[in-house]
Amino acid sequence: MDSPDPRKQDLQPDAKACLSVPSPTTSTSASSRKIFHAEIVVDTAKVSAEMKSYRPIPVIADFRDASGGDTMKASIDANYRQIKQEILSLVDSEIARIKSRPEAEGADEG
Repeated sequence: MDSPDPRKQDLQPDAKACLSVPSPTTSTSASSRKIFHAEIVVDTAKVSAEMKSYRPIPVIADFRDASGGDTMKASIDANYRQIKQEILSLVDSEIARIKSRPEAEGADEG
């Protein structure tokens, strides 16, 4: 058997696996089932070195007040009310714009 290509060694996972391919028969009996065995080998030194370079995920939105209380529900409710008010305002302005058009005068009588 040929030795592995050293240029591709970093591309290969650190896992050893044995896979049995099913026979071309259509039988589903116990004798035709195949088994998959795998051994995962973790390079702990490499993983530890990689974890040292991790940076914490920055906080984009903090839902805590000065005393540490959770304000997420209040923020969501306030955003909901604001969006709902903006939509109602937009609908009212569009209705007023449509009613002010001269061709819309006869549209109400259907």
